[in-house]
Amino acid sequence: MISLTSDIADTILQQTLNQNTLGLNNAIERMTTGYKINHAKDNAANYSIASMLSCKISSYNMAQDNVAKGLDMLTTAMDSLNLISSHLTRMRELAIQAANGTCDDNSLKAIESETSSRLSECDRIIQNSQYNGIKLFQGEIKIGNFIDRVEQLSENEALAGGYTVIKTADELQAMQNNLGGKYILMNDIDLADYKWTPVGNSTNYFTGELNGNGFAIKNLNLDENRDDKGLVSHAKNAKFLNIAIEDVVTTLNNINSRIGALAAFVQGCNINNCYSTGSICAKSNAGGLIGSFYSSGTMTNCYSTCDVIASNENYWSGNINVGGLIGNIYGAGEATLNNCYATGNVQCYQRVGGLVGFANQYVKIKNSYALGDVNGTDAVGGLVGYIQNDCEINSCYATGSVNGDTNVGGLAGVASYLHTTGCYAQSVVTGSTAVGALFGSIVGNSTISKSCFYSSFNPGLSAVGDNKAGIDLNEIFDKVSPSQTVIPNIIIFQAGIDSGANSTISLDLEFTLDLSIKISDSESALNALSRIDELLAKINKRQTEFGSAYNRLESALEAIGVSIENLTSAQATISDADIAEVSSEYIRQQILQQASATLMSSSRNLRAGNVMGLLRGLNN
Repeated sequence: MISLTSDIADTILQQTLNQNTLGLNNAIERMTTGYKINHAKDNAANYSIASMLSCKISSYNMAQDNVAKGLDMLTTAMDSLNLISSHLTRMRELAIQAANGTCDDNSLKAIESETSSRLSECDRIIQNSQYNGIKLFQGEIKIGNFIDRVEQLSENEALAGGYTVIKTADELQAMQNNLGGKYILMNDIDLADYKWTPVGNSTNYFTGELNGNGFAIKNLNLDENRDDKGLVSHAKNAKFLNIAIEDVVTTLNNINSRIGALAAFVQGCNINNCYSTGSICAKSNAGGLIGSFYSSGTMTNCYSTCDVIASNENYWSGNINVGGLIGNIYGAGEATLNNCYATGNVQCYQRVGGLVGFANQYVKIKNSYALGDVNGTDAVGGLVGYIQNDCEINSCYATGSVNGDTNVGGLAGVASYLHTTGCYAQSVVTGSTAVGALFGSIVGNSTISKSCFYSSFNPGLSAVGDNKAGIDLNEIFDKVSPSQTVIPNIIIFQAGIDSGANSTISLDLEFTLDLSIKISDSESALNALSRIDELLAKINKRQTEFGSAYNRLESALEAIGVSIENLTSAQATISDADIAEVSSEYIRQQILQQASATLMSSSRNLRAGNVMGLLRGLNN
């Protein structure tokens, strides 16, 4: 049949030509890109898989760069330590030379001069070693033994801030003349030969501010036969910060006074970043830092290492309260103790605690601990002796031995209407009546969470509720005490492609040295030898840690390379084009396209001739 309106053969040829053209275009695209999957329509499932593989490969490439930079950083750190080690080795040679009796004064001075220069260079290396602007050895040491690092104010800065500058013992004593003043220390002050009169009294309170500025008040003698002894006698709504009271001394006398290294009595005060060392003896309310803490107020980042001993007799008709940090906290206001601790041994007749002797009404003790041994007769606790009336103890622990007669507990001797969470007692507790691994006696509607634990040292003692035994203290708390005076410099190397801990390698690059080496004579030279050996041992230990971290990073780098290789191979299998196959397809489609075009042209000419022949026949 010959049709004028519908040419089926031509339509077939056109469709075939279009298909051949699409096939040819696909072949050209695959040859030019190198991929057999260029769009989701090519293979939806494999396109998705290939895209994810591509993302992972890209991430691994970046992780590979990260690890390489980490290796460079560690190399820089280790090379810096090698320099310090070489200086110390030379100083050791100088110390051996100086220890010999053949060196005269001039020779010793020359040795001391070279030693001093090398020490300065070691300090410079520690302070200035950097990688890409990052300090490698943080080298930033807290001033003194404060929990918080102290940013010392210069004298000009202090004056601009409205402070009265204190440089001598007389100027410190002169605070008595203006109890509302704002004071700041500019020197360490030694009170060894000074008859100290506590600032303020029961009728005239200290209401100002005292900023220790990171300096220490040393050898505070509180033997004066008077009531309420401390650096300050009475303070109200005052502020105490960055104060160190070192080697405080007080002996037992016949006065029933309150005693604390910083203050005998405070009310509504803010006490921050203060500490005390030494020993305190009393016959009444006494604490390593504060004797009595009344009503509202806060104490943060404070501690005491003082042994606090009160006579083991009941001299008062009332109660004696003795604690390693604070004797007693009482009143109607809300007082808060946060991030504080005490390490001294504590002894008293009653209401005696490693941290606080007695706490009453809305007191909150958080993130604090006591390490000293506690001895008494009644209401004896590793952390608090007696605590009552809606007080809280959260995330605290005690570890010292606790010995008493009645109401003896590893954490608290008596707990009345107490709310406790996340606490721990690792104390060996001994007593005769009302003795507990956590609490000796629990009175009223107290709530003790199941996150409170006690150690297996007291298998025969009961705790409260469903508490567990045998828990390692370090698994629950990770406190940092001021003995760790260096600020860490944690570097986290991202050695993987995920956000989890398995993809990171962390290292504390912190490294500081106490470069207090003196070589001035044969005796000091011999002492310097031991000191230098300690420093070299510390460097060797750090080098070992850095070397181990370097090996870990090298291993991570190799593992990343293996992952990249495997993922690249998998991606190639899925998405790469077989050029030989695509080339053959290209030629085939090209031939088919040309054949279709030729047939279409020939077919049209043939049909046109046939139609014209028929028309001519009709005309004849």
